[in-house]
Amino acid sequence: MLYRARDTNGKWVRIMGNVYGEIDILEGLSFKTLFGYYFGQWNYNGYTIPNLEHSEPTKVNAHNHDSNYTLQWNWTNTLSYSRTFNDIHKLNVVVGTEAIDNYYQSLNASRSQFFSEDLQYMQLDAGETNIQNSGNVSEWSLFSQFGRVNYDLLNKYYVEGTVRRDGSSRFSEANQYGVFPAVSAGWALSEETFMDGTNKWLEVLKLRAGYGVSGNDNIGN
Repeated sequence: MLYRARDTNGKWVRIMGNVYGEIDILEGLSFKTLFGYYFGQWNYNGYTIPNLEHSEPTKVNAHNHDSNYTLQWNWTNTLSYSRTFNDIHKLNVVVGTEAIDNYYQSLNASRSQFFSEDLQYMQLDAGETNIQNSGNVSEWSLFSQFGRVNYDLLNKYYVEGTVRRDGSSRFSEANQYGVFPAVSAGWALSEETFMDGTNKWLEVLKLRAGYGVSGNDNIGN
């Protein structure tokens, strides 16, 4: 089986990366913009060689070729504010937007019953029967607006609130956006004086509780 599949191969070519810029506007206030890019190209050649010695043999040779590529970019912009007041109050606020666009295209073709199993003859334009061709194109995009507030008191008590407004091209215009809030609170017990006796064997102990709502757009393009 390994010998018959020696010429079957698939190859990925991927190019990905991102570039960003950041500027400090005022003390504690900064703006960041980030652009990311992804390109992926997949090519596959599969050859089927008859295996007549098997109890349920493959009796017909065949050649299958699959090619597809993906293009995706994302652009994120955030405005962040971070300050400490009276050495005990820490505040961090982030607001931003994010956009993602994805494009996918594929092409598949297969042929069978070649007169020779030499690779130079097992080309798609030489197969005599079972001629099958298929293709697919899909595109989707997302656009989100979000905000997050973190408050820290004495490095012991924490409160966080977030809200997102996400929109997906997979929904109709009348139902394209949803709002998803979340809130959480934490307590670092290991920072309390009544936990001093555990310092030698306990480094961090923190309790955290949260509640949030999330969305799902995995319904097809």
